[in-house]
Amino acid sequence: MSLYLIYFWLFTLLLIAKSIYSAIFLFRVSRYLKTPFAGDTDKSVQFVLFIPLLHETGIVPELVEHFIALIKRDPTAILVFVTTEREFYNGPTKQNTVEAVQQSLKGLETSLQERTVHIHYPRVNQALAEQLNYALKLYTRSVPVTDYKKIFYGFYNADSRTKLYVLESIRKILSLFPEREIFQQSSAFFKNTQSFIGPVGWILCANALRQTRWTFLHEIPRYFKNKSDNITLTHVVTHGLFIRLDVLKKVGYFPTDGFGEDLYLGFILRSFGYIVHPIPILENSDSPTTLRSMFRQKYVWFWGPLGYVYFWNRFRLRFPKQWLKKRMLIIGTSLLGVLDALNWLLAGICFCLYFVYGWIIGHGWFAIFFGLGYLWVTSAITIFIYHAQSDAKLFPRLTISQSAISILLFPLIVLLHSLPPFVTIGKEVWLRVFPHVYLRPKTERR
Repeated sequence: MSLYLIYFWLFTLLLIAKSIYSAIFLFRVSRYLKTPFAGDTDKSVQFVLFIPLLHETGIVPELVEHFIALIKRDPTAILVFVTTEREFYNGPTKQNTVEAVQQSLKGLETSLQERTVHIHYPRVNQALAEQLNYALKLYTRSVPVTDYKKIFYGFYNADSRTKLYVLESIRKILSLFPEREIFQQSSAFFKNTQSFIGPVGWILCANALRQTRWTFLHEIPRYFKNKSDNITLTHVVTHGLFIRLDVLKKVGYFPTDGFGEDLYLGFILRSFGYIVHPIPILENSDSPTTLRSMFRQKYVWFWGPLGYVYFWNRFRLRFPKQWLKKRMLIIGTSLLGVLDALNWLLAGICFCLYFVYGWIIGHGWFAIFFGLGYLWVTSAITIFIYHAQSDAKLFPRLTISQSAISILLFPLIVLLHSLPPFVTIGKEVWLRVFPHVYLRPKTERR
């Protein structure tokens, strides 16, 4: 039997297994996002929300308005906007995020001004972790805290938008499970897709679909599966993360010795045995608005999965006692992370080979049924789950043509998704051969 024939049938079996897995978890995710909120709320905890900003001048007013509306529903919540000197790395600008934040906060009524804070990181940060850690430590020192277990620090991106009752939902969960320490809110990525037009817009919308599908098929199921000591690849991201202050202090805040500060933090938390719990409310984030920014985003994001090659050794040096205590958990998680990075790199190539080999052996339509069918059906279900969100303002519906074309183009996006990581690897090798200061690029300026 030829090698391509073996590959074809093994990949077919893999697709069948993935189809069953996908059906199970897409059903679970859909049902979980419909979880009703009832019962008491835990009023003993306080939420402090941190929003790091860089080149966001154009969206600051709307951003402030959204999160002010959010904290109005929770009388103890605090909002912290964190700007950075990196804003002026290429010289001063007439309009900048720092001034935009200051102006927006000045316009608030006095009671709300007392619950909003602006912290400026006075240096040019190479990683987001440096900007966040400065604000976290400064804020923690400035506010007398008697019980760190009663403070949750939350994190959102500038383009994050969420249903306003998210804090109330966490309080209700805590009233039932007061021992929970870490929550992660997952995101859809269709917030700005109504502005996408023409052939390029179709590709960008299909890219938003791919990322949202990944949320439903991989991210949220990981939170379902992680337990204290089981080996699961569970991460956190800095939009929608809520973590109890005593836990964050114990692990040393965000790690600064790597590009992927949020995936790296998730690795550290899992290596300590902490459990990350999902929040049954989606946020909705922007998707890249140009092909260039789409590829740049994938280039930047791959630094996180690429870091699993090094995370275990960094953890061993930083937390030697914990390394000896949970060595198998840490190594197992690292291996899963490496496999996840390889999946990102090779998925598009493997699908292409599957279709080519299918036509070579005379089973081209069979390959289309199992290959394209798997991608198209799971993409369609993803759109259905997304549309089940009831807030039309935060979760604008895709048009019929957008939905159909995005699903049709999805296999192309799978291939394109695998290309930028090769550039990331090349850059990583270059930085190791010729070490120098490198500022991770921002996807878009707004």
